[in-house]
Amino acid sequence: MQVNWNWLYQYSGKGQSFVNLNDYSDVLDLTQFPSNALDACTVANSLQAVPVAMAGRIYYWNMATFKKAGLDHYPTTEQELLDAVRQTIRQELRGMQLTKEEAQDSGRAGDVDESVLGFLLALQEGDEMT
Repeated sequence: MQVNWNWLYQYSGKGQSFVNLNDYSDVLDLTQFPSNALDACTVANSLQAVPVAMAGRIYYWNMATFKKAGLDHYPTTEQELLDAVRQTIRQELRGMQLTKEEAQDSGRAGDVDESVLGFLLALQEGDEMT
């Protein structure tokens, strides 16, 4: 069975729902896994899974887009990231008069979720979003 690592805590928060794979170390060679990968799969001192793949998440910043929006550096904090997104979207919306009805009638919004459209309209109007 394959599960996402974060599900281990959701479904086995005390290490009780899945078998402790440490009990099978005589038939399962755990030395082939880095210790930090096994630590990520351990809940309450019980090895609940072994990793089948590891992925790294990285951001690529398009500085030309940031500069166009008046930003001079890439974000280094979560708040700076949120502010940069708001500023970039505002820059892209500048000069565009978008209303919910027009966007839906013209097909420009496509299948945009109501909450996303509301967010974009609020940004266009300069409202601060939290």
